[in-house]
Amino acid sequence: MPLTRMVLVTQLSSERMVQALNRIGLRVAMDVAYNHVHGSGPSDEFSVLDKVKIVRGYYLRRDADGNIENSTCCNNTANEHYMVERIIVDDLLNWAVKYKVRAASELCSLTKVPNGIDGSSIYLYCEGWDFGEVAKNGRGINASQLNLGGTCIGSFNDRIWDEVNGGSPFGDPLQQGFATGLALQPNGHDHGVQGNAERMLAISKDHIQERVHFHNTGPSSVPGVIVMSIEDSNAGKQGTCQLDPKYSLVVVVVNVQPAEVSLSIPALQSSSLLLHPVQVSSSDNIVKSSLYEPSTWGFTIPARTTAVFVEPRQT
Repeated sequence: MPLTRMVLVTQLSSERMVQALNRIGLRVAMDVAYNHVHGSGPSDEFSVLDKVKIVRGYYLRRDADGNIENSTCCNNTANEHYMVERIIVDDLLNWAVKYKVRAASELCSLTKVPNGIDGSSIYLYCEGWDFGEVAKNGRGINASQLNLGGTCIGSFNDRIWDEVNGGSPFGDPLQQGFATGLALQPNGHDHGVQGNAERMLAISKDHIQERVHFHNTGPSSVPGVIVMSIEDSNAGKQGTCQLDPKYSLVVVVVNVQPAEVSLSIPALQSSSLLLHPVQVSSSDNIVKSSLYEPSTWGFTIPARTTAVFVEPRQT
């Protein structure tokens, strides 16, 4: 099949796939690596941007000696340059308008007429790491986790990811995380979890400890299950302000066991918890079977499932 024909078939298949997912109530998010490209230079088989002869070298970020920066792993794009930013924005618009992908900035201005999509329903998130030549805003204000506050742009949390999955893409393969056996079958590797947790809590430790609590701890705990609760002025506690107008308590239960688990949390006995509406209305019948029984303060969570329960605020 000719390349142009193959591209057209792939585009049509992608459009139909996203449309089918939207019809059954699933929103489609897309992970795109705009920060690097596979090839560079005028002769590389996979080079694209450097073959624009008029502005050769413009689209890729250079160091002081003129070499291409590779901190992202290969051929960093210079998104601090106007036309590189323009390519990214135009591509996002294309995915949102043509393909109806619901995760991508400059999209809030889109409307049903004439664009055919409601831009306010699109969620934008990124990997807000602060490293390499752009660290500490070295090439202008960058989208690091420290800079994203108030932008309504979400950020991938690498610290939580590392603790759950273990290590990092470039770390020791023996470094387990909670979901990869640390809780149930630890391999004896020094994981450094405690040090990371202490650093995370250091900034506002007292404030966090007033609201965040971990249950299912100690020698009688159920292995492979994390239960975390976050209180928001529940029971009118002194010194804590109300943050959320809708819920007074959120409980997250993570079950990494290969089987369903049931456990009771006495500390939550006065709670009126319900499965989060997003999970109730989802198409995932497994997570929808998660239960909380107020009379026994008991949770029943399916295998390898994370369930979120909320207590609606009394009005």
